[in-house]
Amino acid sequence: MNEKELKLQSKLFSSLFEGVDASRPLIVLDIGSAVPETVNFFSDFRCRLHFADLYSAPIVQHQKNPATDAVLDKQFKRLLDFPPGTKFDICMFWDILNFLDVPAFRAFNKALSPYVDKNTRAHGFGVLNKQKSLEQQDYGIQQGGNLCVKQHRGKELKPYPHQPADVNLLLKCFKINKRLLLPDGRLEMLLDGQNA
Repeated sequence: MNEKELKLQSKLFSSLFEGVDASRPLIVLDIGSAVPETVNFFSDFRCRLHFADLYSAPIVQHQKNPATDAVLDKQFKRLLDFPPGTKFDICMFWDILNFLDVPAFRAFNKALSPYVDKNTRAHGFGVLNKQKSLEQQDYGIQQGGNLCVKQHRGKELKPYPHQPADVNLLLKCFKINKRLLLPDGRLEMLLDGQNA
């Protein structure tokens, strides 16, 4: 099967690297799967790259069967279990924030918060209007701020579109710094860490 791959010129992605301390290795979190393009991109950096494929996580795939907050907290804590003292420089959320219902979103925030500080930057895609939902896709990074976008090959997740104000309320460890509406209706977002 021939995968359809699109190139997406990002106006904000390269901003993730502004002000990053180049004297030490980058610590990077990719919420998607380990695609070759992203691995190749970061091979040019001194970095520690962590993948946490939330798209394949059963707790994310089965949100239609509501779990208690305690179960969600435990599952997301297990999914985002990194070495003590880890603080991410860069987080790449891609479009996962659009596939988490409110309880899962809160549990995701709670599990991620210990690894975020005021120097952490993040990038992701969202929607400006709740009536618009994103198609689930797989993302990779290419040189020059280009992203490669492929049709998602795994199980399709139910969409839960969140407007920017909702993202700021639910993802308390980050605050949207910049946003840009792309021609296809996707909202590109750059976020800054809020933990002290």
